[in-house]
Amino acid sequence: MPRFAVPVVALLAASVVAAPVPKTIKKADDLQQMEGLWQVETVDEGKGPKPPPPGWEGFYWRVTEGKLHTGTPKSKGYVGAGMTLDQTQSPRHLDVTTGGSTCLYIYELDGDTLKTIHSSTGQPRPTAFAGGQVGTTFVWKRVKDESK
Repeated sequence: MPRFAVPVVALLAASVVAAPVPKTIKKADDLQQMEGLWQVETVDEGKGPKPPPPGWEGFYWRVTEGKLHTGTPKSKGYVGAGMTLDQTQSPRHLDVTTGGSTCLYIYELDGDTLKTIHSSTGQPRPTAFAGGQVGTTFVWKRVKDESK
């Protein structure tokens, strides 16, 4: 073995051992990020996003301890519906289960904005945010001051 081979091999081995370990950045789970109150901002039934139609003003989602509560100031929808998320899918999947039936959603979560679309009961899960074809696309905004 040539004289310089041993120092080169030793130097290479030392650089591998001394290489810094990359930090793992742990992203918060989507379900944790969804916790809180959300109010519908736009509705798209296939003709482009529009403000919520009459009767839908104040429509909300409240996610608490992994459960979904929905309604308007005048009526309640889901109360404590189960939520199951699959962040490994693209687009991401959300299943909402209540009263023995499951509603299949896809969703996009970007900070204080949540976009959802769901299929009608018994229909396949939507594959894109194309309101009107399989369901209604909702854009939700997080309510930061829940006293309102």
